[in-house]
Amino acid sequence: MSQSGIANLSQSGGGSLANMHLTAPQTLTAAQIRSLNASPVTLIPAGGANVQINVIALTYIFKYGGNNAFTNGSNISAYIGNAVSGSLNVAGTISTTVMTGTLNTCTYKVATSPGTASGTNMTNLPVILGASSAEYAGNAADDNTLTVQVLYYLTNLS
Repeated sequence: MSQSGIANLSQSGGGSLANMHLTAPQTLTAAQIRSLNASPVTLIPAGGANVQINVIALTYIFKYGGNNAFTNGSNISAYIGNAVSGSLNVAGTISTTVMTGTLNTCTYKVATSPGTASGTNMTNLPVILGASSAEYAGNAADDNTLTVQVLYYLTNLS
């Protein structure tokens, strides 16, 4: 393990998986999902000075607990940065339709290049998961969950 909860998929001598990492599945509770706009969840901690995290893909697994659905809310996305506002979206979104639904759903998202916003330093920043604008409500039974796993590699820019 290269970081807590993160498996290193590197092959000795290089190869197609050299320097790639896969996070351990991280399951968010209903309470965490309801507060993703105000309190984003860190998926990958910042890599340190001069290290940039490059997301390749994400898997989202939404599990409907069977009692009641979420209501309201906004799209959920992975971002590079410390807060949803002003950070760069790196892997599309999981829609409110999925999150307010009553079906178990697995969504695979290939990362999009976040680009380089003018003046934005992309190094030493975490990858976070957050809701874009509104908090979710509902699911009083607290039995809906969202599991996220990230495939990524690190670039040392020093």
